[in-house]
Amino acid sequence: MHKSHPKMPVIDCGCGDGDLLIDLHKLRIPAMGMDPRYAIFNEHIPIHLINCLLPVEAQESNLVQNTPAILLVCRPCHSGFPIDINNARHKKSKFYYIGLERNIELDLCNVETKLLMYDVGEDGECLWEVFKS
Repeated sequence: MHKSHPKMPVIDCGCGDGDLLIDLHKLRIPAMGMDPRYAIFNEHIPIHLINCLLPVEAQESNLVQNTPAILLVCRPCHSGFPIDINNARHKKSKFYYIGLERNIELDLCNVETKLLMYDVGEDGECLWEVFKS
């Protein structure tokens, strides 16, 4: 994803404890995470990544709304925030959802999606591109 859009920042929306962020940085992919419930003193986050984690709702972030970016939502908590992100995102952003097929309707309602890859997660999650509604 990042290779096809190398100038766009990668934002993990709802990053939790930042595990994906750590993996992306190990691959030398610049990325940041946003999650209002992120604990800033989480001991497993390397100190050089602390400034890459923002304790905010992604859909309310000016960065998500005003900057073309690669937005990732991975295994969301089904609270409705993926659809809010899709509605708030910049029109040139690329939005990718990683989750179980049975949760697509719950998380994204009737938004158009395209299945890109199977079995990208630990529990058989798939990768979908999500189109702007």
